[in-house]
Amino acid sequence: MRIELPFSRDKRYLTGMDWIIQALDKACRVRLGAGHSFQIVIELEGLIEGGSFQECFHRYCLLFPYLQGAPARDFNLAPYWKAGKSGKSPVGFGKIKAVDAKDAWRLLEKELNTPFEPAGLYLKVLEVRLEKVSLLGFVFDHRLFDARGAELFLKKFQEYFLTGRCEGDLTPPGPAYLDRWSEQFQAGRKMNRLRIAARKMTRVRSLEARSFKGARNRFKVKSFGTSETRAVFERADKLAGPFMFFLYGLAVAGQAVHALLDRKDAGTGDLVVSVTRDMRPAGSNGTALFFNHFSFLFFRAGEDCLPDLEVLLRSLKSEFYDRVKDKSAEALRDAGMLMRILPRSVLALGLQPRAKSSISFSFASTGENAYQAEGFMEEKIGNMIHLPRVPPSPGLGIYFSQYKSKLSVTLSYLDNLLSEEEAADLLKAISEKL
Repeated sequence: MRIELPFSRDKRYLTGMDWIIQALDKACRVRLGAGHSFQIVIELEGLIEGGSFQECFHRYCLLFPYLQGAPARDFNLAPYWKAGKSGKSPVGFGKIKAVDAKDAWRLLEKELNTPFEPAGLYLKVLEVRLEKVSLLGFVFDHRLFDARGAELFLKKFQEYFLTGRCEGDLTPPGPAYLDRWSEQFQAGRKMNRLRIAARKMTRVRSLEARSFKGARNRFKVKSFGTSETRAVFERADKLAGPFMFFLYGLAVAGQAVHALLDRKDAGTGDLVVSVTRDMRPAGSNGTALFFNHFSFLFFRAGEDCLPDLEVLLRSLKSEFYDRVKDKSAEALRDAGMLMRILPRSVLALGLQPRAKSSISFSFASTGENAYQAEGFMEEKIGNMIHLPRVPPSPGLGIYFSQYKSKLSVTLSYLDNLLSEEEAADLLKAISEKL
């Protein structure tokens, strides 16, 4: 028997993963001074007309009541996002002229570390102008958007700009599902057993934080051209197999992080990596714009496997097939539903960084971007890159994205864990190994 609370168009009950992201947002605010956000940067080969862009984007955002809402609770059990129709713009705009490309990326990095002000903004746009080109940085509040949803949101905006219409979704509301307790407890028990088993088996190597006071998120990006990207994928197909680029990228990243930890004399042990997995049902990629539709797989890269790429790939592939078979990503998603009864402040305690993280680094490979248009606001796109903000723990993330057969790798890190030189060397090592 399914127990469903009455629901209406102005409520969207949060899933377990949404609530985990709410707690991450709380932890980021406490430790780092700004919420858990991420940025998508569009490199334009020209200068857009700023006034018409802001007006059009403002009208577009007002079409979505979720962007004018806020989190709330029913019966202290069922958190939900309450939609609103205040008519106030849910997006903040900024425009600035940069001296050069390095200065432009520094400004985008600063924007990622700036809190959403005033309260009620869930999107920010920074237009950074150079002499003849510009960068558009879209900062998304992770409580409302995941990576694929943000791409789809920009894709629909381009359609709205060209046609004046916006159709589709938009993440319709659903009941609270205060039932299926047995399934959720079984999923929680399964995740707890996996966690205990991993602790017994694994001595985790990770970066050690001296202090998080004043720590800021930094990022470095390496983009590959079309021919370079083709060569990378050919190597991945050869070594990891077709459609296994994410495992190839994970293995290369793992080897580079392992070498870095060796240089930092971080002791011995295995790498444990949290890998984002999109959980959208097949065929729904064009409709689920809002909230979080992913879970995590956890991979263990054995210390004895790390020196040899082919051995490491075989180990990771075996783990991947096991994780798919035992449905651990589904179990984490379902177990997260139990956490919704906890206040964010309580759950965030378990997400606060310790001196040494139990995760070596976080990893994601989103594949080909959902946004495939050649241009944006009538200007040609040179590239589109994801800049995620890494959580306080583990404080190090390696993320791959791809636009129009151009691969980009983003290193996201806390500056109290890595120096500028160490971060540059790590990104260089990953790029050269690919």
